[in-house]
Amino acid sequence: MKGFTTQEPIELLLDFDRTEKGHDAHAFRFEPQDYLIRKDKGAVSRVSFSWDSETMKDLESLQGHVPAPNAESRLGNKLRSLLGGEEARIEAALAEARTVRLTIRSNAAELYALPWELLRLSGQGLPLYAYPEITLRYTWPGTSTAAPVPAPRPEGGRILLAWSEAGGEVGWQIHLDAIQSAARAGHLPFDPAQDVLPAVSLKGLVDKLEKARAEGRPYAILHVLCHGKEIPGESKAFGLCWDGSSPLVPEDIVSANRLRDRLYKYAAELRLVVLCVCQSSNMGAPGSHLGSVAHELHRVSFEAVVASHFPLSVPGSVTLARTLYGRMLEGLTSLEDAFVAAREALSDAALPTLDHVAIQLYGRPEDGWNTRPFIIRPYQGLRAFQPEHARLFFGRATERDALLKRVLEARAGQLPRLQVLAAASGTGKSSLVLAGVVPELVRRGWRWKVLRPSELSQADTSLEAAPEEGPLLVVVDQFEEIFTRTSSPAERDAIVQKLGSLAQRPEVVVLCTLRVDFLGRCGEVTVGDGGRRLDHMVYDEAHRMFLSTMDDARMAEVITGPARLVGIEFEEGLVEALRRDVAGESGALPLLEYALDRLWEQRKGRLLTHEAYQTIGGVEGAVAGTADRLLAGFSEQERAQVRRLFVAMVGIRQQGVLDTRRRVWMDDERPAEPEAQGAFDRVVEALVTSRLVVKGMDTASHRGAWLEVAHEALLRKWPLLREWVAQDEKLIEQRHELEVVTEGWERSRGDADGGTSYLLSGNRLRHAAELRRRMGLSDRIIRFIEASEEFARNRLSPLDDLEEQGWGVVAPEGARGDRLLELIRDLVIHRERIQRRPVQVFRVPPGLDAADAIRWRQDFYQSPKISPRDRPNYLLILGDLDEVSLDVQQELAGELMIGRLAFRQDEHYSAYAAKVVRWELALPSSPDPRLLLLSVMAGTRSTELAFSALVEPCQEEVRKEMERGLFPKVQLETMAAPELKEELLSWGGMRIPSVVVSTSHALTDPSQGWDSPEEQREVQGALSIPGHGGGAFSAADVVGRVFLPGGVWLMLAAHSAGTPGSDRYGPILEGSQLNRMQVATHAKVPFVAALPQALLSTPDGPLAVIGWVSMGMVGVFFEPAGGRRKLSRFLELLRVVCRGGRVGTAMARFYRDIPALTSEAFTLFEQEQAMDSVQWKPPDEQHRALIQLERHSLRDIILLGDPAARLPIPNQALSSRSDAR
Repeated sequence: MKGFTTQEPIELLLDFDRTEKGHDAHAFRFEPQDYLIRKDKGAVSRVSFSWDSETMKDLESLQGHVPAPNAESRLGNKLRSLLGGEEARIEAALAEARTVRLTIRSNAAELYALPWELLRLSGQGLPLYAYPEITLRYTWPGTSTAAPVPAPRPEGGRILLAWSEAGGEVGWQIHLDAIQSAARAGHLPFDPAQDVLPAVSLKGLVDKLEKARAEGRPYAILHVLCHGKEIPGESKAFGLCWDGSSPLVPEDIVSANRLRDRLYKYAAELRLVVLCVCQSSNMGAPGSHLGSVAHELHRVSFEAVVASHFPLSVPGSVTLARTLYGRMLEGLTSLEDAFVAAREALSDAALPTLDHVAIQLYGRPEDGWNTRPFIIRPYQGLRAFQPEHARLFFGRATERDALLKRVLEARAGQLPRLQVLAAASGTGKSSLVLAGVVPELVRRGWRWKVLRPSELSQADTSLEAAPEEGPLLVVVDQFEEIFTRTSSPAERDAIVQKLGSLAQRPEVVVLCTLRVDFLGRCGEVTVGDGGRRLDHMVYDEAHRMFLSTMDDARMAEVITGPARLVGIEFEEGLVEALRRDVAGESGALPLLEYALDRLWEQRKGRLLTHEAYQTIGGVEGAVAGTADRLLAGFSEQERAQVRRLFVAMVGIRQQGVLDTRRRVWMDDERPAEPEAQGAFDRVVEALVTSRLVVKGMDTASHRGAWLEVAHEALLRKWPLLREWVAQDEKLIEQRHELEVVTEGWERSRGDADGGTSYLLSGNRLRHAAELRRRMGLSDRIIRFIEASEEFARNRLSPLDDLEEQGWGVVAPEGARGDRLLELIRDLVIHRERIQRRPVQVFRVPPGLDAADAIRWRQDFYQSPKISPRDRPNYLLILGDLDEVSLDVQQELAGELMIGRLAFRQDEHYSAYAAKVVRWELALPSSPDPRLLLLSVMAGTRSTELAFSALVEPCQEEVRKEMERGLFPKVQLETMAAPELKEELLSWGGMRIPSVVVSTSHALTDPSQGWDSPEEQREVQGALSIPGHGGGAFSAADVVGRVFLPGGVWLMLAAHSAGTPGSDRYGPILEGSQLNRMQVATHAKVPFVAALPQALLSTPDGPLAVIGWVSMGMVGVFFEPAGGRRKLSRFLELLRVVCRGGRVGTAMARFYRDIPALTSEAFTLFEQEQAMDSVQWKPPDEQHRALIQLERHSLRDIILLGDPAARLPIPNQALSSRSDAR
């Protein structure tokens, strides 16, 4: 709305008394009158108004459809005299772009006859109605609003359209259409057969209201549409021209008093009366005792009345209805804001009548400025959000945009048309799809259909081909039901086959929501005739998007966003209490929604209170009540499994104190007896569905699904659970001890003694056998007790499997590309032998920019001529940056595993290819790999920060994770000194598979500039790792020597991988107030740096080098405030490389944050554009620049070398299928 501001509004009450006979509201005299105006803090001042013949003539003129010239301005200027000193406050507020809320209250009735909307301020000379920042309403002193019945009011708000054409046509059909349209948009039930009263009479209206009350479905809004007519015998008093109560009385002029006397008893139910009636707020001649219809309804406690002071045209009444209900129902604004919007719409319509001046609002200061005739339920409890709840769906804007983008790209053929949204239970998958994505697609002309897997086996004509009707999104919600509710493998395959067939249709995109703990079970289902398993698709990032849990900031949006939208407020401190009670709780989102919904049901007026929160027991109390109701519906056998499972998920630190929850592995808890297993599975499914238990999948440990209580409050506040634990406390402790020993035995199975030192004997074994008999233990613990078989923990990582993923080459077009392909022929043959199919080769022209690279990917890499099975996910780019552009590499990176080979001498391509093949055919080295964290302490702020915020925390985390078995076992070493060249060369000369991470400066633009481009190519990017005699670590230092054989080097230094052909950071830094380093950020001809070329071409050198192809920003790896998100990027990269994973896989995981950063940067850009349009202060340019810098810095870290290369060490994830053979 125009004039919108975020500053605090100013609220003014102009409270008038006549100086003479102030006790008599109607003691009007036709002469200048003095009035007392009461101000804040009891101040009183005297104002005057000239009631003369000119005033009366102007008022009379305004009652006509064409007012006299200058009548508006004369009255407006006279009205200004009634403001006293308040005019200065109003103009000051407007100058500060603040909203002004102005209430007129007067014990002198004649002042209501004045059109205050015309009052002209002296500053700009504009009337009040011309300021959208000003909301004006009227109130009568000594009245109060009827308390709602019931209180609080239930969800909804029926509208009754009562119309009469006794006085002439009123356009009722257009009003009906406007109300129906707003009701549809606001998802409010409105039935024309029940909610329209044609030919309204006073008796008919009362009968209708009484019937609705008796049915328990009272009306909340009365919309009256008729003509206003002067009451015979009254002095300019107007009534409603309605139908008579009998055929003998065709017309009835219903006066304000008659209507008041019949409707007053419905004031507790009817919260808004809209009078689309001429003169319905016109009190008649000054001094009249009759009053207007609006005025009298207001006086008998109706909460709000909208009416017209002057004649109201039919087009104007339609505009009023359409805008008023549209804003309140679709926009969820308050009545006051909707009223101002309606006045604006009438003004913009430029009607020849004074409709924009005529409409008036009656309300009370005691009720505030947030009137809500319609009650919108802001929270959905345990239910998923639906499309009609889109306006109330908060906290997932980034994910909504990302998923919408995937769907649109799938429709365009840029991604597969079968998509999967995977997430843990309770993170809002269904809500994101239905309330986030579906409404956006509907706006774009899409159709949509939601199905469960079981429904796919039934005939459904809505899924038949109808491309002429637009694109179709088929949502398969809770896709895991193919495992929980379908026992036949053939039926599962048939369901997936139908999905595959649907996704083949060009107008259809299939989107499945899947709990992440079922990803592993997708391997049980076959897709298509080729025998491809479903898990190969769902693990493919082209098919799948993960949804993470919400952080604290977005959880706050979930709490406050819907409330703010529907006019609900929180008692001070309540939001913080809610956030605190769910902080860090996985799967707590639906439980929070449930508690919020209960709070809303117990609200006081528009306030959610601490008292109500205590009454429901907080989040935990609401949840405990759900648990009791669920338990009551189980069979005796199922209750036994509930008890067994919940007891297992409880942690006891002190006797009888349940202060922690425990995550348990589902396979560990499943009983061995077949009958009990069925009860257990039913219980788990019900508990997860009810959101009392969260189920997830730990893919890193290959332990399968885990279970945990959704909120620890349930452990503390559920009395039955406390009773169970008190009874089983000793057994619980014994079981926990047994689990710890079992885990130790499993970890030690590879030791020389096979883990026998952990096996039980004597009394310990007898106690374990007794525990098995009394509690029932998992197969895993039983295997340990019996020591009968080895636990299989190793499984091939899908991303590391070349046979599954495929390996290909990107080469320049023409003879140069042919030459490069010939040079790596040995490597191509080796890869074909591993993947058992020919290597795909893609040719690319030089000089492609970012847009060209996107089109090349769509037209060539994603060409429909190449089957998905033959489209490789590992791609090796051949050629320098001027032969195959950097944009091509960056466009392919992220979802694919991408590396590049670039050498100035052709024979180096062959040397590198031979080196990779040699290492992969050799027996893996047996020693643990070495990991060196090297820091050059150059005395600069950046090197000190890199050491303290990256290297030291990384060293600490690696040690911790190795102790817990979460990081591969490595020989961890560190070097930190100003001069390290000799030490590094000596360390790298050992023939042990090694990984080096170095933080240092690099050689860049000298102060006098480069003597030649050739000098820049040879020197730029050399690492500032000086020796005892100074110098740098350059290509000359490694040529012809053994250095880091078969290893990987991650160089955290500017231009360590190369230099681009354009300035990638200048446009970002300009205007951001961030310091810009004075370095050569680009070259005329882009190139890969000389040092990595020398390292990779050396036969006894590393297999891969990772570095920056720009000045970079080391801050992408650490957060000075101590956060772990960025450090985890670095650790994940090292974790994959050090366990023997392929380097391309490590880089693909490393790039995973880029889409989120891209989305955030785009969102900030959109906010800036939107803010510019409404003259808000633009967002922090420095923040947006930092987001863009981080994104570019991540993209600019590239892999040089074969993405399929890996350390030549035994890899547990690959030991069962070594592709070195």
